[in-house]
Amino acid sequence: MALRTLPHGLIVVAALLLVGAPRRTTGQTVTVDTRTACFDIATNGPDITHVLIDSGCRPSLSPSNFEITVDGEPERELHTEGGPCPDVSRDVWFRLPDKQDTAFVCATVRGDCPNPIQMYGQTAGGFCFPGAT
Repeated sequence: MALRTLPHGLIVVAALLLVGAPRRTTGQTVTVDTRTACFDIATNGPDITHVLIDSGCRPSLSPSNFEITVDGEPERELHTEGGPCPDVSRDVWFRLPDKQDTAFVCATVRGDCPNPIQMYGQTAGGFCFPGAT
């Protein structure tokens, strides 16, 4: 009886080891690192018009590497070119469609990034400011 269960036990152990192993593609290890950060983007009155997100990755990531929510709702229209606050480093930015002076923004970034996620806002008057965690 012990001899019959031994092969099954070995198969289970092998399966568990394979599930935890990184995927390999053409001899290279493929890993997917994700990080999430949430920021309060808030002003004392002026409306926030834009939100800018710096992933902390270099080189910059594409919009497909981001999942962003604003006040719990997904934001799908991300831009990488141009935009407000030319002195602020960013991977993506987007407009806030509604007039609001606060926004709770969460970003999940897929990528191996050494630096923390940073977020910034811009007011209707053109003032650029950092978000608070």
